[in-house]
Formats: sequence, structure tokens, C-alpha cells
Amino acid sequence: MDLSTQDFAIIHPTYPLNLYNTYIPLKSLLKRNHGKLKSFDHLWYAADHHSFQSKSGQFNDLKLKKTTKYIIYKLSDDYKEIVVEESSTDPDWEHFQEKILNAKASYKGKEGKGPRYAVYDFQYELEAGEGTRNKIVFISWSPDEGTLVFPRMTYASSKEALKNALNGIGAEVQANNEDEIEYATILKDISKGKR
Repeated sequence: MDLSTQDFAIIHPTYPLNLYNTYIPLKSLLKRNHGKLKSFDHLWYAADHHSFQSKSGQFNDLKLKKTTKYIIYKLSDDYKEIVVEESSTDPDWEHFQEKILNAKASYKGKEGKGPRYAVYDFQYELEAGEGTRNKIVFISWSPDEGTLVFPRMTYASSKEALKNALNGIGAEVQANNEDEIEYATILKDISKGKR
């Protein structure tokens, strides 16, 4: 099938709930990819990239301009789109941690603890006074207890798409309980290259 001759709209097929809920004209994707769409797999990848361009703008402020300390992402209330819940210049880890731990998610009239994604610009001192380093950490927070099944599964299935759209991640943390999202715990691991 010659994809370049088709003019139709697509929805990403990977996620059962149509995570992006966005119809994208193929001509738009061809233009963005210099006319090089070789297969439907390539088509779906291009749709991913297109959908997340607006998400990566604030991330670039964190990565390049260093004007943002962290960004918290969530799924929209209808679970069809990843949105920025908050970005901040506040370097206080406890404020960030509190926002993550107190997040909520609802489904069909029920409410539970809310999974979240976040990126945080960690700054730390190297051992033996070798200087200061920065590492951008992608955090996936999905508490083991108190989380509704549907939000938990939907967050798990959409994590890779967001992570892949954020170029420049230096480490990843999967946190399922409060101990795993303590500053000292994460810092210890990333400074030794364990994450």
C-alpha cells in the first residue's frame, strides 16, 4: 500500500482507550516526516511524535533553559490525553513529593490515590569534591495501595509513549511506595548510576 497517496485520519492503535483521542491528517504527518512514511508502524510512531510535541515544550525549558525544576504529568479526567498538571521552579523536594503523594484519580464515581509521571532536574555533588552534576530523572509514581485498577493500568500502558517523547532523560525511577520516592533514596541511586 502506498501510504503517500492516502489522505485519511488515524488514531494510535496501541492503547485500548485511544489515549491521544486525536485525528491527524496523513498529509500533516508526511510533511513533518519529509514524506518518508514507510509502513503503518512508522505511521503510528509519527502520530506519537505529533501528539507529544506540545508536551515537550515545557520539558525543553527544564532541560535546556534550566528555568523549570520539575514537571508533573497526569492523564486527563477522561483518560484520553496526557496533560501537564503542574510545572514549577521551586527546588524544595518536599513540596514536589507532597504533590505526588497527595494526587488523586477517579473512575466511575470512585476515587483513589492517583498515579503520576514527573520529570525532576536533580542536582548533586560528586564524591571526593569532584564537582556538581545534574541529571534529569523520569519518575513514574503508581502506589501499590489505594489506587483504582483502571487508572493504574492506564498509566502503566501509556508511560513509554511519554518517556520516549522526552529526549534527554538521564535516569528512571519506578516508585510504588513512599520510601521509593524519598529524595535521599533516589539521589543515592542516581549518583551511583543505579537508575
